[in-house]
Amino acid sequence: MELRTRTMVVVINGAPGVGKDAFMDICAKYCDDYEFANMTKLSAIDPVKDLLSGLGWDRNTKTGEVRDMLSNMKQFWVDHQDGPTLYLITNIINFHQMHMKEDNIVFCCIREPEEIHKLMRILQPMNIFGIHGTTLCIDRGITSMANNKSDDVNAIHSFKYDKYIKNDGTVKDLERIANEYLNWLMK
Repeated sequence: MELRTRTMVVVINGAPGVGKDAFMDICAKYCDDYEFANMTKLSAIDPVKDLLSGLGWDRNTKTGEVRDMLSNMKQFWVDHQDGPTLYLITNIINFHQMHMKEDNIVFCCIREPEEIHKLMRILQPMNIFGIHGTTLCIDRGITSMANNKSDDVNAIHSFKYDKYIKNDGTVKDLERIANEYLNWLMK
């Protein structure tokens, strides 16, 4: 039997501080430790952060003003080039091609529901090539409103995700949940 390349694209979302990075780090460790799948993380905002870093921004500084600037710059890029979606699709395809005949997982961090819809519409016909998309929201009960579009909790929760994870326990709980999720994802 010939092994077919399978790349699962997980669009992951949630309010700031709910544990998305911790969840993805746990998934990466599980994938590495058990040779479960090749895994990478992408974020629609990364090229904007790279640009600002090149202009002298310290990536560790995330004040409200910086978050607003990142959100506004990303929205400008969306409006004028559809850049974040093109960036994600290009990197998904490249990762898929680099790991032919293997199982792969690509986590894509996207906050805005309209951008999630856009990526999911593009991924749909890619199923025939072994690239499949799903959505995941991580929640911790954070209800504070942000000043910018990207961090708006109501907007984040307005999307109907394929899976929801409640991250309100210990790190061990999140490890168990992450392992269960990966096994569900790659079944």
